[in-house]
Amino acid sequence: MRVRTVGTIFAKEMLDTLRDKRALVAMLGVPIVLYPALFIVGIQAALFQTNRLERTPSTVAVDAREVGEVRGWIAEIPMLKFTYSRNAEEELRQGKIDAILHIESGTDRILAEGGSAQVIVQYDATDAASNRAAERIAAAFDQKAAELLTARLEEAGLEPAFVMPLVVTRVNIASPKKVTGSLIGTIVPLIMVVMVGVGAFYPAVDLTAGEKERGTFETLLATPAAKSDIVTGKFLAVFTLAMTTGLLNLGSMALTLGSQLSQLRQSSEVPFELRVAPSAVVLMVVVLVPLAFLISAAMMSIAIYARNFKEAQNYVTPFFLLILFPAAMSSVPGAELTATTQFIPIGNVSLLFKGLLTDTATADQVFAVLLSTGAYALLALVFAAALFQREDVVLAGDHGVSLPLRRCEFPPRALPTPGMALTAYATSLILLFYVGTIVQAREPVSGILLTQWVLVLLPPIAIAWYGRARMRTTFALRLPDGRNAIGALLVIVSSVVLILEFGAWYGRAFPIPPELQHQLMELFDVIESRAGLLGLLALVALSPAICEEALFRGMLLSSLRRLPIWAAVVIVGVLFGAMHMDVHRFAATALSGFILSYLVWRSGSLFVGILGHFSVNASALVMQALADQALTAEGELSWLTREVAMRLSAGRDLPLWLILSALAVFILGVAVIEHAAWRAGRRAPDAPRGVTAR
Repeated sequence: MRVRTVGTIFAKEMLDTLRDKRALVAMLGVPIVLYPALFIVGIQAALFQTNRLERTPSTVAVDAREVGEVRGWIAEIPMLKFTYSRNAEEELRQGKIDAILHIESGTDRILAEGGSAQVIVQYDATDAASNRAAERIAAAFDQKAAELLTARLEEAGLEPAFVMPLVVTRVNIASPKKVTGSLIGTIVPLIMVVMVGVGAFYPAVDLTAGEKERGTFETLLATPAAKSDIVTGKFLAVFTLAMTTGLLNLGSMALTLGSQLSQLRQSSEVPFELRVAPSAVVLMVVVLVPLAFLISAAMMSIAIYARNFKEAQNYVTPFFLLILFPAAMSSVPGAELTATTQFIPIGNVSLLFKGLLTDTATADQVFAVLLSTGAYALLALVFAAALFQREDVVLAGDHGVSLPLRRCEFPPRALPTPGMALTAYATSLILLFYVGTIVQAREPVSGILLTQWVLVLLPPIAIAWYGRARMRTTFALRLPDGRNAIGALLVIVSSVVLILEFGAWYGRAFPIPPELQHQLMELFDVIESRAGLLGLLALVALSPAICEEALFRGMLLSSLRRLPIWAAVVIVGVLFGAMHMDVHRFAATALSGFILSYLVWRSGSLFVGILGHFSVNASALVMQALADQALTAEGELSWLTREVAMRLSAGRDLPLWLILSALAVFILGVAVIEHAAWRAGRRAPDAPRGVTAR
């Protein structure tokens, strides 16, 4: 992929789109003009209507044969205008009067005898004026009923507590910030998702089906630019417009709400305060990125099948309407982010925005939503890129588009493509979301086996087979040579100490929640009680070492052969840390992923990664087991238990001499590996072993 070519195509598509007035109206006019107008007009209309109702007397018809003393009570009620009507109910339905007051006959006598007289207020709940009239009447008679009750109690020599054994007081502990966040959190997330879709809709249609209709796609394909450069430039243009629209909407809504809430404070008893933490705003912007990726890629994938602009609109519009349903989850009463909803596409973003506005979202939820949305976006991107590589789709005419994806159509290849590897990664990740967490919660032992050997290992093997990639080179199934083996052993042994120390330091800086730590310990105890320590090592250390290494250091790493070694190591390490779906362990897991990726890249052997992965996992389990045994052990503890296991369990640093020694051995191991690479005389130092760079 040539960056300069991609940039040229991106600039060309952006310029063409911004020249179109319809695009400017959708991207700039709606957020800058429409939002302020809607909010200002809406709030002003609500305030005007509320003030008008408060200033307008309510017309009430009184139905009573013997009014008596009640006449004086009614006359004292403010903002009521009484009238006589022969057909009061019909006039109430027609809106000529606001309410009907029915007073029981003989009310004076009933009250004098200590009884309870009945008062009925008829009103129309669908009419604002009628509602206000009923509220005025009910408030006045509630006050008079309280006065009569107090008088009766004083006459009988009783305290008010005699008839009120329980006094229920409702105290709202929600801050004004949370109250406001709860109100705007029901509608703002929906608008944000919709506006990102609006921003992507027109450019996604125009840059695909519009190009077909204008006949310019053939011209673009005739240029020296590669298809991957063309699709990347077009996608970046659609993504940029979608993100711009989303950010403009976010800023416009914030400014408009901030300027209007001051009026609501004066006209409402509910305290309003729009004050969102800067970190929440940053997180909302960050989450918008994978969301815009997902929506843009999906719309481009749909629109590319159309033969003209109108047909593309017919294809994309149902998808646009489809995203409204999960986006509206924030407005559903009681809906919140849970272990299930945080993985629902688009709906999880809507609920996360609501949580950020109400200051209830946790770091784990933010991490899960980012991870899941990124996985969906990744699949959409891979699918879109694959479609744009097919000329029968890009240049489809009146004959339509065929969708054959038979295995024989894929050419044999030595290594998988990045698209194949990313598809395997995203598939495994999504399966972990929806299947792995459920089966592990129900049955830990079989659940872990199913998760590792089916959900993690099967997708890369199946996709590599279907894509006709050679298994031996895809998964680096070869033994390392002598020098690489020695260097790798030195790095593995030393990295175990360094990773344990880094985990202790990171745990002090960002402690794991006690409930999460307790759940993890309970899981290990259940497995150990059923399978013993060796079974625990096999399930928690060996199975992940084999299955996860096949996915990450096998298929993913081999697909990044064209990248420099540092870029491939960073990408695979970050994806490895994200796969574990735990923000508290992300840094330590990513660090081990960097080291293992480097070892496999230089040695060209997946077995080195399996050994290193197993060593890291097993050392953590052994240290935890030694620390647990030390609590009940009698006599003097071993040096390993006392100076390593107990220190790590308490969150303390390892001995300085041990850390420095491990660091020295680590550097020595890297030097041995690099010297072996230099002696091998590779033509391309950054190419994995056994692969000739082109």
